[in-house]
Amino acid sequence: MAHAETTLKEPATAADQQLVSDIQRQLGACFTTVGVQDTFPVIAQFPADKELAIVTLMPQTGPRISDSYHYTLAIDKARQQLYIKQIGGIGGLQKVFGPIKVGTTCQPKS
Repeated sequence: MAHAETTLKEPATAADQQLVSDIQRQLGACFTTVGVQDTFPVIAQFPADKELAIVTLMPQTGPRISDSYHYTLAIDKARQQLYIKQIGGIGGLQKVFGPIKVGTTCQPKS
């Protein structure tokens, strides 16, 4: 079942802002402009919009290149899971990683 495009839902409270900041710090090094630097599960698409409490863009990390990847972070607070959508690259690749447990820290490949 296909879901409509997910709408951004920026963090509304200080606690939600801190949650997003923590996740970006814990996972940002693995989601770079040149690709994903760790192994995460992949699913076809974000869960239904109603399940996602926060949907926000992730800051870019890595070199600035014309066909770089961009990421959208989606958080299901009720299940303590997150999803990250990767868009970009040659041909406009789109891939969704998740579910990833809130609190996961990435281990970038060397």
